[in-house]
Amino acid sequence: METFVSWVGFRLDDPCLQWTIERFWRQIAKSRPESYIGFGTGLTVVTRNALLLERLRSI
Repeated sequence: METFVSWVGFRLDDPCLQWTIERFWRQIAKSRPESYIGFGTGLTVVTRNALLLERLRSI
């Protein structure tokens, strides 16, 4: 399991990081966490919890 948040500039929307993003999604698919929240260059949230996502969006 890798720690993506410590990678400077890691963002899921950066096409220059496609190889890293693919690794991220493979690990998410394999481990199936409810949520991933990382704060590096920006806040990254991936969740299956609709209530959590709604609450985070309201902040």
